[in-house]
Amino acid sequence: MSIENPVVNDYVIELPNLISSLPTVDEVKAISSAKVGSVTPEFTSDWDGQTWYLITDNAKCEDVIAKFKSDHLVAYPEVWLCEKVKDKWIRPHIDTERLSVLIYPIEPTSYDIQFVDKWEDNVDMFTRSYENTVPYSYNTVHTHTYTCPTLINAKTPHCLPSTAQKTTLQISIYFGNSADSWANIKSIYQAGNLFN
Repeated sequence: MSIENPVVNDYVIELPNLISSLPTVDEVKAISSAKVGSVTPEFTSDWDGQTWYLITDNAKCEDVIAKFKSDHLVAYPEVWLCEKVKDKWIRPHIDTERLSVLIYPIEPTSYDIQFVDKWEDNVDMFTRSYENTVPYSYNTVHTHTYTCPTLINAKTPHCLPSTAQKTTLQISIYFGNSADSWANIKSIYQAGNLFN
Protein backbone atom coordinates (compact mmCIF):
# COMPACT_ATOMS: atom_id res chain seq x y z
CA MET A 1 0.00 0.00 0.00
CA SER A 2 1.07 3.52 -0.69
CA ILE A 3 -0.95 6.69 -0.64
CA GLU A 4 0.23 7.40 -4.18
CA ASN A 5 -0.60 3.92 -5.49
CA PRO A 6 -3.33 2.18 -3.47
CA VAL A 7 -4.42 -1.31 -4.48
CA VAL A 8 -7.61 -1.38 -6.57
CA ASN A 9 -8.72 -4.75 -7.96
CA ASP A 10 -11.64 -7.18 -8.12
CA TYR A 11 -11.39 -7.79 -4.37
CA VAL A 12 -10.33 -4.60 -2.58
CA ILE A 13 -9.98 -0.84 -2.84
CA GLU A 14 -7.40 0.56 -0.44
CA LEU A 15 -8.30 3.98 0.98
CA PRO A 16 -5.17 5.21 2.81
CA ASN A 17 -6.42 8.77 2.49
CA LEU A 18 -9.02 7.96 5.18
CA ILE A 19 -6.43 7.15 7.86
CA SER A 20 -6.26 10.77 9.05
CA SER A 21 -10.08 11.03 9.15
CA LEU A 22 -10.89 7.86 11.10
CA PRO A 23 -10.45 7.49 14.86
CA THR A 24 -6.86 6.74 15.84
CA VAL A 25 -5.91 3.29 17.07
CA ASP A 26 -5.82 4.66 20.64
CA GLU A 27 -9.28 6.22 20.23
CA VAL A 28 -10.68 2.92 18.97
CA LYS A 29 -9.03 1.07 21.87
CA ALA A 30 -10.73 3.53 24.25
CA ILE A 31 -14.07 2.73 22.62
CA SER A 32 -13.23 -0.95 23.01
CA SER A 33 -12.36 -0.52 26.69
CA ALA A 34 -15.67 1.23 27.34
CA LYS A 35 -17.58 -1.84 26.06
CA VAL A 36 -20.68 0.24 25.52
CA GLY A 37 -22.67 -2.88 24.80
CA SER A 38 -22.60 -5.78 22.45
CA VAL A 39 -25.18 -5.82 19.71
CA THR A 40 -25.56 -8.97 17.69
CA PRO A 41 -26.25 -7.88 14.13
CA GLU A 42 -28.90 -9.83 12.27
CA PHE A 43 -26.19 -11.25 9.98
CA THR A 44 -24.14 -13.01 12.62
CA SER A 45 -24.11 -15.05 15.81
CA ASP A 46 -21.02 -16.55 17.40
CA TRP A 47 -20.16 -18.42 14.18
CA ASP A 48 -17.02 -16.34 13.63
CA GLY A 49 -15.71 -15.80 17.17
CA GLN A 50 -16.43 -12.08 17.01
CA THR A 51 -18.31 -9.74 19.30
CA TRP A 52 -19.83 -6.73 17.56
CA TYR A 53 -20.30 -3.31 19.18
CA LEU A 54 -22.45 -0.77 17.37
CA ILE A 55 -20.81 2.65 17.42
CA THR A 56 -23.10 5.65 17.16
CA ASP A 57 -22.42 9.36 17.35
CA ASN A 58 -18.68 9.16 16.72
CA ALA A 59 -17.78 12.43 15.00
CA LYS A 60 -14.81 11.02 13.08
CA CYS A 61 -16.76 8.03 11.77
CA GLU A 62 -19.63 10.31 10.80
CA ASP A 63 -17.18 12.54 8.90
CA VAL A 64 -15.88 9.51 6.98
CA ILE A 65 -19.43 8.42 6.14
CA ALA A 66 -20.17 11.95 4.90
CA LYS A 67 -17.27 11.66 2.43
CA PHE A 68 -19.15 9.01 0.43
CA LYS A 69 -21.54 10.44 -2.14
CA SER A 70 -24.99 9.67 -0.78
CA ASP A 71 -26.48 8.98 -4.22
CA HIS A 72 -24.41 5.75 -4.28
CA LEU A 73 -25.98 4.54 -1.01
CA VAL A 74 -29.34 2.88 -0.40
CA ALA A 75 -29.16 2.93 3.41
CA TYR A 76 -27.18 4.86 5.99
CA PRO A 77 -23.88 3.11 6.88
CA GLU A 78 -23.42 1.42 10.26
CA VAL A 79 -20.19 1.55 12.26
CA TRP A 80 -19.06 -1.54 14.16
CA LEU A 81 -16.20 -2.30 16.50
CA CYS A 82 -15.46 -6.01 16.02
CA GLU A 83 -13.35 -8.04 18.41
CA LYS A 84 -12.36 -11.56 17.42
CA VAL A 85 -11.14 -13.87 20.15
CA LYS A 86 -7.91 -15.83 19.96
CA ASP A 87 -7.96 -19.42 18.62
CA LYS A 88 -10.90 -18.93 16.25
CA TRP A 89 -10.88 -18.28 12.52
CA ILE A 90 -13.48 -16.69 10.28
CA ARG A 91 -14.76 -19.31 7.85
CA PRO A 92 -15.37 -18.65 4.13
CA HIS A 93 -18.53 -16.61 3.73
CA ILE A 94 -20.12 -13.75 1.86
CA ASP A 95 -21.79 -10.79 3.53
CA THR A 96 -25.51 -11.18 3.03
CA GLU A 97 -26.66 -7.65 3.85
CA ARG A 98 -23.87 -5.54 2.40
CA LEU A 99 -22.12 -5.36 -0.95
CA SER A 100 -19.03 -3.85 0.60
CA VAL A 101 -17.56 -3.00 3.96
CA LEU A 102 -14.81 -0.62 4.95
CA ILE A 103 -12.35 -2.51 7.15
CA TYR A 104 -9.87 -0.57 9.29
CA PRO A 105 -7.40 -2.88 11.06
CA ILE A 106 -6.75 -1.77 14.64
CA GLU A 107 -4.94 -4.62 16.37
CA PRO A 108 -2.97 -5.99 14.71
CA THR A 109 -2.58 -3.12 12.26
CA SER A 110 -1.85 -5.58 9.46
CA TYR A 111 -3.24 -9.05 8.70
CA ASP A 112 -4.37 -11.13 5.74
CA ILE A 113 -7.79 -11.73 4.27
CA GLN A 114 -8.21 -14.51 1.73
CA PHE A 115 -10.71 -14.47 -1.09
CA VAL A 116 -11.70 -18.01 -2.01
CA ASP A 117 -13.59 -19.89 -4.71
CA LYS A 118 -16.21 -21.48 -2.48
CA TRP A 119 -18.30 -21.03 0.64
CA GLU A 120 -21.06 -23.09 2.18
CA ASP A 121 -23.68 -21.11 0.21
CA ASN A 122 -26.20 -21.50 2.99
CA VAL A 123 -27.08 -18.62 5.28
CA ASP A 124 -27.89 -21.13 8.03
CA MET A 125 -24.15 -21.18 8.74
CA PHE A 126 -24.50 -17.75 10.33
CA THR A 127 -26.83 -19.11 13.00
CA ARG A 128 -24.68 -22.10 13.94
CA SER A 129 -22.07 -22.01 16.64
CA TYR A 130 -18.41 -21.67 15.82
CA GLU A 131 -16.78 -24.54 13.89
CA ASN A 132 -13.05 -25.23 13.48
CA THR A 133 -13.39 -26.71 10.00
CA VAL A 134 -15.59 -26.62 6.93
CA PRO A 135 -17.08 -29.72 5.25
CA TYR A 136 -15.70 -28.85 1.81
CA SER A 137 -12.44 -27.89 0.16
CA TYR A 138 -11.75 -24.48 -1.32
CA ASN A 139 -8.93 -22.65 -3.07
CA THR A 140 -7.55 -19.22 -2.32
CA VAL A 141 -7.90 -16.97 -5.37
CA HIS A 142 -6.47 -13.78 -3.85
CA THR A 143 -4.78 -12.77 -0.60
CA HIS A 144 -4.77 -9.16 0.56
CA THR A 145 -2.77 -7.81 3.48
CA TYR A 146 -4.64 -5.06 5.29
CA THR A 147 -2.41 -2.08 6.04
CA CYS A 148 -4.94 0.75 5.83
CA PRO A 149 -8.70 1.35 5.59
CA THR A 150 -9.90 -0.90 2.78
CA LEU A 151 -13.20 -1.49 1.02
CA ILE A 152 -13.67 -5.17 0.33
CA ASN A 153 -15.88 -6.92 -2.19
CA ALA A 154 -18.08 -8.61 0.39
CA LYS A 155 -19.98 -10.65 -2.21
CA THR A 156 -16.89 -12.68 -3.13
CA PRO A 157 -16.35 -15.53 -0.64
CA HIS A 158 -13.66 -14.56 1.86
CA CYS A 159 -12.17 -15.77 5.13
CA LEU A 160 -9.58 -14.93 7.77
CA PRO A 161 -7.54 -18.08 8.35
CA SER A 162 -5.50 -16.60 11.19
CA THR A 163 -6.67 -17.59 14.66
CA ALA A 164 -4.97 -14.60 16.27
CA GLN A 165 -7.00 -12.16 18.31
CA LYS A 166 -7.93 -9.06 16.32
CA THR A 167 -9.84 -5.81 16.58
CA THR A 168 -11.26 -3.98 13.59
CA LEU A 169 -13.37 -0.96 12.94
CA GLN A 170 -15.91 -1.77 10.24
CA ILE A 171 -18.25 0.55 8.40
CA SER A 172 -21.03 -1.27 6.58
CA ILE A 173 -21.41 0.66 3.34
CA TYR A 174 -24.80 -0.07 1.78
CA PHE A 175 -24.02 0.66 -1.85
CA GLY A 176 -26.74 0.56 -4.49
CA ASN A 177 -28.22 2.62 -7.31
CA SER A 178 -25.35 3.24 -9.75
CA ALA A 179 -22.98 1.44 -7.32
CA ASP A 180 -24.95 -1.82 -7.32
CA SER A 181 -22.03 -4.14 -8.10
CA TRP A 182 -18.35 -4.32 -7.24
CA ALA A 183 -17.45 -3.59 -10.86
CA ASN A 184 -19.52 -0.39 -10.69
CA ILE A 185 -18.05 0.62 -7.32
CA LYS A 186 -14.56 0.14 -8.72
CA SER A 187 -15.35 2.13 -11.87
CA ILE A 188 -16.94 4.95 -9.88
CA TYR A 189 -13.90 5.05 -7.58
CA GLN A 190 -11.44 5.05 -10.51
CA ALA A 191 -13.40 7.91 -12.12
CA GLY A 192 -13.05 9.91 -8.91
CA ASN A 193 -16.79 9.94 -8.18
CA LEU A 194 -17.15 7.76 -5.07
CA PHE A 195 -16.44 10.58 -2.64
CA ASN A 196 -17.68 14.14 -2.22
